[in-house]
Amino acid sequence: MIKKIFIIICLGILLVLSCYYFITTNYMEPKKPTIDTKAKDVIDKKQINKKELTIAYFQGNMIDEELQYGNKITKLLKVTNNNKETVAFSLKFKESYISNKDVTYTISFSNDGEKYEKLSLDKDALIEDQTLYYNLAVNPESAIFFKVEILSNNTLSNTIVKGIISVETNLTDKELFVEDFKIIKDAVVKKVQSVNGIETKGIYTLNITSVPLNDLNSSYRGIVIIDATDYSFIKYIYNIYSDKVMLLDFDSDNELKSGNIKSYNKSEADKINEVNLCTSYTKKECTLFGTLKKSNKRTTASFTEMVNDILKQAKEKISNMNLNQSGYVYDIQKITDKYKDIKGYIIVDNTNNKKDIYINITDNFYTILGYNYSKYGDVKERSGTLRMYVEFTYNQSSETKQKACTLIGLSKCLEG
Repeated sequence: MIKKIFIIICLGILLVLSCYYFITTNYMEPKKPTIDTKAKDVIDKKQINKKELTIAYFQGNMIDEELQYGNKITKLLKVTNNNKETVAFSLKFKESYISNKDVTYTISFSNDGEKYEKLSLDKDALIEDQTLYYNLAVNPESAIFFKVEILSNNTLSNTIVKGIISVETNLTDKELFVEDFKIIKDAVVKKVQSVNGIETKGIYTLNITSVPLNDLNSSYRGIVIIDATDYSFIKYIYNIYSDKVMLLDFDSDNELKSGNIKSYNKSEADKINEVNLCTSYTKKECTLFGTLKKSNKRTTASFTEMVNDILKQAKEKISNMNLNQSGYVYDIQKITDKYKDIKGYIIVDNTNNKKDIYINITDNFYTILGYNYSKYGDVKERSGTLRMYVEFTYNQSSETKQKACTLIGLSKCLEG
C-alpha cells in the first residue's frame, strides 16, 4: 500500500514538472537578458577625445568560442554619454584570432535596446584586429545600444573565434598619432624652455622618455635632434615610435600629415639611438641635451614678449604725436625705460601720413632688424624675424640712427 502511494506521488510530481515545462516552453515569453545586469556585465569607463563614455558589455566583451557552420555569436553593449556634447567613436575587434576566413559579421543599433536596425551588411568579412565600424556617435546625455553578430560560414570545419569587442577612438592609429604629436611637440619645446633656452650653438640629442608627457610617456620611444646652430631659430628633428607607428627624420616646422607616419618596423626602431642619428644628421659632434644647465639669458619667447611690449608703447606714443615729416627715428631707451639691457631704434615711415612703425633691437644675444609692426602686427617667436645677434650685421644696419633709417628706405629722418 505504501509503495503504491509513493509511486502515485512520484508520478504526480513528474506530471506537474512536465506541465510546467510545456507551458513555459510554448506559452511564456522567455526572460530577456538585460544589459543592466551588473552581475554579468562588464562596465568600462573610456576616454574618447577627452570625453568620458560609460560602456556596459552584456556578459562581457571577450569572445572565445568554437562555432559550427551556421552558428553565431551575439554580443550586446550599451554606450552612455553623460557629456553635453556628442561623442564620436568606433567599434573594434582586437587582440583577436580567427581560425579560418569564412566568418562574417553584422552590427545593429537601437535607441531603446529592443528594436535594432542594421548598420552593416551580412557579407562583411571579419578579420583579425579589425575596426568593425567607424564614425559611430552617441548624443549628449543619452545612450545607444549595439548588437554585434559573428557568423561562421565554413562548411568543412568548426571555426574558432577569439578576441575582444571594444569601444575605441574614432581615429586610426596614424590619425591618433597626429593628435598625440601636438602634445609631444609642445612638451619638447617646454623642455628646452625649462633651461631658459639654448645659448650655446650646437646640435643636441633629447631622449623622448625624459620629456614629461603624462599618460603618453609609456607609449613612445625615440630621439629628438635639436639643431641649435642658429640658437635664435632652433630646429627639432623627430625620430620617435610607438608599438604601432613611427615618425622618422621629421622637421617639426612642417605640417604633420598621416602620410609622414609609417607603420612600426622593429629593425628601423632598433637603429634609433643618439649615435646613429647624430652621425646621419651631421658631421659635427652632438651633445646630450641633459648636460645643459639653466641659462640666465632671455629665451626667444621672453625676448619676443619684450619686443611686442616695446612696440605697443611706441604705437601709443606715436599715435598721439603730430608728425609732419616723412621720417622719424627714436632711440628705444626714449620710448621705454623698462628694459635697461637693450639697444636699438624705433623708425617711423610717415610718407603719405601713414605712420608705419619699424623696429631695430638687440640685447646682444638676439636681434630683430627692420620689422614692420604696422604691417605684420606682433612679432611671432618662430617667424624667422628673430635672429641671433651678430655684431657686424647689427652695426651695418643700426650703428647710427641714419643707418637705421636707410635700412627701411628713408633717405632722411628727423631725430625724436
